[in-house]
Amino acid sequence: MLPLFSIIALASVVVWGGCNDDQEGPVDYSRPSLSTDPQMLGDWFEQLTALVRLREISSPEASRIFAYASIAFYEGYVNSDLEMRSLEGQIDGLLGLPRPDGSEVVNHGIVAEAAMTAVLNHAFRNEGAFALNVIRSTYQNHETRYIDLGITQPIADRSRLLGTELGEAIVAWMEQDGYDEVMECQWSGFDGDNTWQPTPPANLDASLPCWGELRPFTFNASQMGQICLTFLPAPVSNDVQSPYMVQVSELLVVADELSDAQKAVALHWNDGIGTFTAPGHYMSIFRQLIEQHQLNGRQTATMFAQLCIAMADVNIVVYREKYIHGRPRPITFIPTIGFPDWQSFNENPPTPEYPSERAALGYAAGQVFTNIYGNLAFTDDSQYLFQLPTRQFASFNEMAAEAGMAQVYGGTNYRATVEATEYIGRCIAQRSNALFMNQ
Repeated sequence: MLPLFSIIALASVVVWGGCNDDQEGPVDYSRPSLSTDPQMLGDWFEQLTALVRLREISSPEASRIFAYASIAFYEGYVNSDLEMRSLEGQIDGLLGLPRPDGSEVVNHGIVAEAAMTAVLNHAFRNEGAFALNVIRSTYQNHETRYIDLGITQPIADRSRLLGTELGEAIVAWMEQDGYDEVMECQWSGFDGDNTWQPTPPANLDASLPCWGELRPFTFNASQMGQICLTFLPAPVSNDVQSPYMVQVSELLVVADELSDAQKAVALHWNDGIGTFTAPGHYMSIFRQLIEQHQLNGRQTATMFAQLCIAMADVNIVVYREKYIHGRPRPITFIPTIGFPDWQSFNENPPTPEYPSERAALGYAAGQVFTNIYGNLAFTDDSQYLFQLPTRQFASFNEMAAEAGMAQVYGGTNYRATVEATEYIGRCIAQRSNALFMNQ
């Protein structure tokens, strides 16, 4: 297993164009094309998920960083492959991106990495010198590796300049998504009984109550309350015959009879602050997949952006719905109905219960992985840093279902919430997938 912040030599991933794109002057056809290394973006994923963990970045904020970084990388590479479809003009406000002019050769891998580096430098600008040094060192070591593989210095310089310009254009677009306003918004809380309250045991205030007001990627403002939403949750009620109390009763039984196997599931998917977060968990799975099952450059750049866009929009939509419905977490409701000492196995997050963010992210990621890989068995070793065992899955659908049920086992969500959330995650994943389909 790689050390957390080892700066790994660049995978030859992004020398996708082969020698024809990487040399000036006559092409030497006796030279073999440079192959795509399955590590391609794995180096970056290793560093980014570690930074998210060590800087204790929240899941929604991590998903936003990953989304803009992946779009920068994708748009840096998109001109290398006629089968790829730019996101420019498809996503709200993404216009006027710098492009190669065709008069001089560039290496699209360096363009992509330089663009992503510019976005990451902006995203982590307030996280201290260590974070920025990790980003800079990763890029520099990668560029050195490109040159070792035969890319000339003039091509590297030209590609870096274009990539930096592209990244800066994406940063300018990123700054218009409403993030500053969302982080400064004033929220007055919920009115009425049986609504969300600060979450024990720390009685934390609501986390990111205005996150649902961010500019989404696969929606426009008028679509936010209409598309990818499912049936409304049962009204919160103390009536023992009510649908809501049926859900509560089931959770009480599950919690009382929790097996060791169920506890292991709950721990594996308990991706709170101080971990990789749920988006980071799926980035780690992606890293494992591309190491084990080599994809070409187009497929990997596409999957990176498709996954990260889907996760970012899941968080926007889910947080919007959370603060519309304001449902109490089990840890605050159950003690009011005669179980004053009840505790959940996992800590309840400081957000309303419905919909389930972690379940939605699991179903979205599972759908994206299925779109690219199909029905593939795999092993997830993401939690090795936390001394948790690997988990084996027969398919991505099995992974998604387990990530959803983990929230029930952990005592953070009701089964009906998880079941309703599946549609949200899968629907958003398919909207993300549509952005990359050639027309």
